[in-house]
Amino acid sequence: MRKSVILFATDLVDEGFETVVDRLRDLAGADAVTMAANYHHSRDVFPHNPRRKIRFMRGGVFFRADPARYAGLRLQPDVVDIARNEDPLARLIEVAHARGMTVKAWTNGMHSTVHASAHPDCAVTNVFGDPYITTLCPANPDVRAYMRALAADLGRYPLESYLAESVCFMPFDHGYHHERTLVPISPTVKYLLSLCFCSHCVLHAAAAGTAVEKLRAFVRDATDRALNGEASPLDGVPLHRAAVAALADGEMAGLLASREATVATLVGEIAEASGRVPLHVMEWSGGLRAVGGGMEVSGATGPAPERAWQDGVDIPRVAGQCRGFSILGYVPQPEQLRQDIADYRALLPADLPLSVAVRPMPPDCHAPADVAARLRVLHDAGVASAEFYHYGFMRLSNLAWIGQAQAGGAA
Repeated sequence: MRKSVILFATDLVDEGFETVVDRLRDLAGADAVTMAANYHHSRDVFPHNPRRKIRFMRGGVFFRADPARYAGLRLQPDVVDIARNEDPLARLIEVAHARGMTVKAWTNGMHSTVHASAHPDCAVTNVFGDPYITTLCPANPDVRAYMRALAADLGRYPLESYLAESVCFMPFDHGYHHERTLVPISPTVKYLLSLCFCSHCVLHAAAAGTAVEKLRAFVRDATDRALNGEASPLDGVPLHRAAVAALADGEMAGLLASREATVATLVGEIAEASGRVPLHVMEWSGGLRAVGGGMEVSGATGPAPERAWQDGVDIPRVAGQCRGFSILGYVPQPEQLRQDIADYRALLPADLPLSVAVRPMPPDCHAPADVAARLRVLHDAGVASAEFYHYGFMRLSNLAWIGQAQAGGAA
């Protein structure tokens, strides 16, 4: 089983490429490195960074993008300053390969405040016409063209794989600083507020036979009533697929189906564009039940894969378009992790490589033995790769737990 540690280019620049990679190899026993090739806005705490402990990061592209691959596109790569004079991804590959380690690229797809703010017509737009300036719409042709170009650009590097996160629709509570909802609304109302009614999503739903205007009127009226504390057709409706699909006399089912088609075809386009670099898709909605790190979701229960539909992800269909699948293993108990893996495995092709992201630190792990228990679960389940999240966020003592867990006999 491969052991890779996820990190940012800023970790490498601030602490030194050789220093960081040596730590990953010597402390963690890692044989791979996964670098964020692009990222969204964030505010993070970096306990061992020598240059800054708190970073307010403007999202962007963290490798030397090839302008020719984006010629004529509306969305252009927002290359950050540290990647203008030197290519952090190329440098990492050179340093890692010299130590016998492989490199993976990790991207965030639809989560882009830079692009969604600059091009609100490319952003998810709710039923009231409000654009979400943190979130791109995967049905938008300009967004899809940019995602293909980004994948093709990464395809020129000698990467082990390309890990694509959030190439799907995004939840309501995710992505902007100081988000506030000061009126009580149910998870189902929040979900309806996350739905995109941009012209492209409306066109796709209509082509699938949905009575879009009837659906739009229903969602607008029902959510408006709920927001104002009035009786609403959404009262008591659980956030379950069957219950949501039945809304508006069943017209919602067509929108859900068109969202899943949008995501699956986008994954197929990205996979083709990435060329010889295998595309692995990260399905992260299952990790939303975890506590800590901004992943809390009230009332998230049941099998982890059962929440994928909320992001427009049909797991078997998406898995058929890519060459690997990744999930979040952010759970408090190893047995829950074992069950989550089994639930995903039941939906995936038997020969499709599966990777699992693990946090070797609180709130999931409190000692090397906790890391070891998770590694045994992954080994027993035939997982191809453990992705340890995240070098810059964890203490070096937690990084060492990974190596100690392996030295103690864990897989």
